[in-house]
Amino acid sequence: MSPNELLQINRTQPFQPYTICLSDGTSYAVRHPDNVIVGVRTSYVNIPSNEIPGLADGVARIDNLHITKVVPLGVPA
Repeated sequence: MSPNELLQINRTQPFQPYTICLSDGTSYAVRHPDNVIVGVRTSYVNIPSNEIPGLADGVARIDNLHITKVVPLGVPA
């Protein structure tokens, strides 16, 4: 997926949570637009903490070429 496509999805108003699906079957839920940093070749997704709401447990590094699709959250990936 091009970074411009991902940036456009992330900036849609009103924001709609979505899932990023990767070529290896991994998926990441994006519940807030601040949870993604879109780069030219690589993007980063915040991994939310299960223990403390609002904080991150880590960050996933994603090669944009491996994004196969983006679907609204709640729709089966």
